[in-house]
Amino acid sequence: MSKIDYIFITGFGRSGTTFLSHLLSQCSDVRAFHEYVGNREFELLSWYLGKSYTKPYLENQKVKIEQNPQIDNRFIDVNGAYRNCVDEVEEVFKPLKTFHLVRDPRNVVRSLYTRRDDKKIHFIPKNETDIKWWLTANKFSQICWNWKTETELLLEKNLDIIHFEKITGDYNYFKNNLLDKIDLKMDLETWQKEVAMKRNKTKPKLYRYLYAKIKGKQFVETRLPEFNDWPEDYKAIFKDICGDTMLKLGYEKH
Repeated sequence: MSKIDYIFITGFGRSGTTFLSHLLSQCSDVRAFHEYVGNREFELLSWYLGKSYTKPYLENQKVKIEQNPQIDNRFIDVNGAYRNCVDEVEEVFKPLKTFHLVRDPRNVVRSLYTRRDDKKIHFIPKNETDIKWWLTANKFSQICWNWKTETELLLEKNLDIIHFEKITGDYNYFKNNLLDKIDLKMDLETWQKEVAMKRNKTKPKLYRYLYAKIKGKQFVETRLPEFNDWPEDYKAIFKDICGDTMLKLGYEKH
């Protein structure tokens, strides 16, 4: 069996992982996946249990990957589920590179607000003081807290940061900051074709209503508008919780 070179891209949900995995799959000589490893349970248990769970889980997944005859060279997984177990990913897979994909949190929070199903278990704080705050906070504040907390934990890992907006808006940025670092090739024409197509976009209200009914999920009727049209109290909450982290990533507060 030939050696597999592993490359991982992680980040907070709704940051463009679906699109990026498809974009990279257009490169030759590589198998690029979206969320190949893990599921909702893995995400939650990696947050609450940590290494005692994630390391044996990832070791098991590595065996399965290396037994897959279709994967024999380079393996890329663009996967937000790794965001709370980067150390274990590095220890188990010894990847060539692990990237941190980021997107303007104003757009991430907007998208999560529409998609969040409060019937599910979510990532909540793990210390008493923050839990007391969480239990009285509104949904919007909780989403902001999730983004800020998990993004800050990822920033501590000092991974190469790649910006979704630049990947989709600047071919040279995409080539220099991602492709060249993992020795992949994609011509300008292919990139232009792919970025012109939208994927995993939040669906219209009627579609979301019918989908929720069929799946037995909570239907979230209210969608947040663009940031400039948010209620002033939401803007204040967002800036208070997310503002400093947003600046660290190169996004301006206003």
